[in-house]
Amino acid sequence: MAGMSCILEKLVVTGVRSKPFSSSFVRAYYVEHPHRIECTVVENERGQIIGFQSLKRAIQDNPYDIPPGWGVIGTHVGPEVTRRGLGRRLFSVSFGVAKKENISKICAFFGTENSGALAYYEAMGFEACKSTKNWVQMCFEVI
Repeated sequence: MAGMSCILEKLVVTGVRSKPFSSSFVRAYYVEHPHRIECTVVENERGQIIGFQSLKRAIQDNPYDIPPGWGVIGTHVGPEVTRRGLGRRLFSVSFGVAKKENISKICAFFGTENSGALAYYEAMGFEACKSTKNWVQMCFEVI
């Protein structure tokens, strides 16, 4: 969890993320979350985690205001290794798992200032669904 926490901390420092990044947060929110479907990591040649992607199942009355059963995805890649295909590799795994789990849609949520997330999710085939002054929601049709 320390490697995942380190990535989140780097994203906070670069201003891309504002949420917590402690190891306990990573454990609770990504690794052991009760609605977790998959949490995939990518490591470098030295075995250090350089990116991860979380896929959860939305439940009734979820904080994202999406239908129960849809997927909620979060992608986190270290700023020093962006644009190297890591996100595509991560999404390939999440997409396969979503199909097996009969998830019909996957939604991503990120801050409006996060142009990297916008470009990434567009490249993966996500389309804008909703936005506010602070947040963007993009969705992907799985089935």
